[in-house]
Amino acid sequence: MVFKSTENGHVLLELRKQKRLTKLAGALKATQPFPGVEAEEEETRRLWTEARQHKA
Repeated sequence: MVFKSTENGHVLLELRKQKRLTKLAGALKATQPFPGVEAEEEETRRLWTEARQHKA
């Protein structure tokens, strides 16, 4: 949905057909290379562990 405001104060609602997530693959340019699933999992574990240590 897109809301548009007109000059006379009215608001128009524009419905747009939703795109499937698979159709959006590659729509945005990558700013850095993907390190791989294993590297992402390791980093997530590290960040999660650090956050838990600070709470204790």
